[in-house]
Parts: sequence; structure tokens; C-alpha cells
Amino acid sequence: KFNVPLQPLIIKLSQKDYGRLGDKSYAHYQIKLPQTGGVISKTVSLESFSRPGWTPMWSSDKGLIKENINALYFVPDLTDKGGGSANLNITELALL
Repeated sequence: KFNVPLQPLIIKLSQKDYGRLGDKSYAHYQIKLPQTGGVISKTVSLESFSRPGWTPMWSSDKGLIKENINALYFVPDLTDKGGGSANLNITELALL
């Protein structure tokens, strides 16, 4: 269950194939949940995650490999240019 901030929420799956131990692109897989300003309960499948548009062209897409996911991030959809602030409360999380 998430209390989604007034900005959309991005859930990121970091995979070792793309980070410090991989190709060093730091690309990841992500999904963006729309802003709600309230508590929601949401189930997301691995198939609904995709690589962000800024992923370098030279970073070969190996696909989402569940065994290689080494971090999970929850961040509001803020940019350096647009700035902003948000609060996020996660009251329950289950990985299936």
C-alpha cells in the first residue's frame, strides 16, 4: 500500500547487469504510477516494468532477470529542471 505523493511515483528495479558490476550505464527497469494524493493498494507485475528513455543506446538490453535484481527504489517523479518535493509513505510491501 502506498500513499502516492502529488507527483507520480516511480518504482525502479536496479539490476546488476547495468550498474557498477555490469555495463556501468546505471539503466534500470521502472514503472510509473499516476499521482493520486491518497493511499492506494497496487499490484505490479515484472512484465509492466521497462527501461527509461534516457538509457544509453550502447547499453545492451539483457531483459529483466529476477535473480539479478539487487535493489528496489521508490521515488517521486521529480526532475532537476522542474524541482519540487514529495512525501512517500509505504505501509505495506510484499514481493511475490
